[in-house]
Amino acid sequence: MPQHDDTESELLGWIEELQQEVAALRAENGSLRQKVLVAESVIPNYQEALGASQFNLWKTQALLNISNQPTG
Repeated sequence: MPQHDDTESELLGWIEELQQEVAALRAENGSLRQKVLVAESVIPNYQEALGASQFNLWKTQALLNISNQPTG
């Protein structure tokens, strides 16, 4: 039954390829999850910095408006 052996061998090769692909996808998934976690942890820092820079801009504009007001 050489044909049976060839088919079985072909199927085993295909299964091995699929297992390798699954392992690669799992590794990629883990890497992507790590990147998402890092990005999620950085977002609040950027939001805070943006809020601080906007506040400083508004404060500077207010001080300029006050200093440009005519006196007396």
